Amino acid sequence: MKKKPTPITIWGGQLDDPPEYAMPIIRAIGLACLNWGRLEQHLQLTLVTVNKEEFDLTEFRETPATSFRLKIGLFKKWFVDDPRFAKYHAPAKRLVTSLKHGNRDRQLVFHSNLQRFEPGPPPKIALTVLRLKGENVIQELAVWTEKDLLNFSANIHKLNTGLRMISNETLTPDFLRSLESKPTRP
Repeated sequence: MKKKPTPITIWGGQLDDPPEYAMPIIRAIGLACLNWGRLEQHLQLTLVTVNKEEFDLTEFRETPATSFRLKIGLFKKWFVDDPRFAKYHAPAKRLVTSLKHGNRDRQLVFHSNLQRFEPGPPPKIALTVLRLKGENVIQELAVWTEKDLLNFSANIHKLNTGLRMISNETLTPDFLRSLESKPTRP
């Protein structure tokens, strides 16, 4: 027997007039969003700086402007797989794994649809994410507390700090010049 989709709110509801108890949750979402924006721009800057055709050892791929998943793949190509970045392979590999997990949570928070706030305790937000799988629409419900969202925001900040440790050393004129004298393509 096929499961019927749960009705979702796509207009109106508590988003139009959030309850007072939801304000800390809304603030936590805003903080997470700002931290994510900083992380994503930091990653974009890092990729645009090293992802040059003249530095590439394999088949060159343009830096994607939108897909975070593709950006993670390009970061992996350079910082985890390229032998000239060997010093950074281990931390970059951990960062790639964490970025993938963070991206999943980002989609659950930022690409979702508010269904309701729940007074708790503790207060919660229920969000629905719709995904396409072939011609099917898959619904996923995510429920977050303020603490969950603040932890998510703190984890994003940690990801950006990890990226900073790598970018501070690799986005220097000397390191970038070292990429110009690449070995012969495999």
